Amino acid sequence: MVELSLLFAALGVSVAAVAVIVTGTHCWKAERACTEIHKEQMTLSQRQLFLDVWPKMEALSDINPASPVGPDVIRSVNVLELVALCWEGEMVDSQVISSVFW
Repeated sequence: MVELSLLFAALGVSVAAVAVIVTGTHCWKAERACTEIHKEQMTLSQRQLFLDVWPKMEALSDINPASPVGPDVIRSVNVLELVALCWEGEMVDSQVISSVFW
């Protein structure tokens, strides 16, 4: 009778070990999925924020180096500074900015 209870105890421990391994695997997969979703959401929000910056870039006038217009130069510098700050603060996707300028 003691041998039978030891067998059941060993079986119970084995089942519990398998359950822990399966649970750990599922937790690891869920964590990876959450991380990937977070990255995708971050990229999406960065690209959406760039849509707010784009009209400011589009409204810039060409600057003639021979005869620069003061307000146009100031506006251009301010917009470029805004883009740089957004890039540096990772508020916008750097790949989108790179594709616009290069």
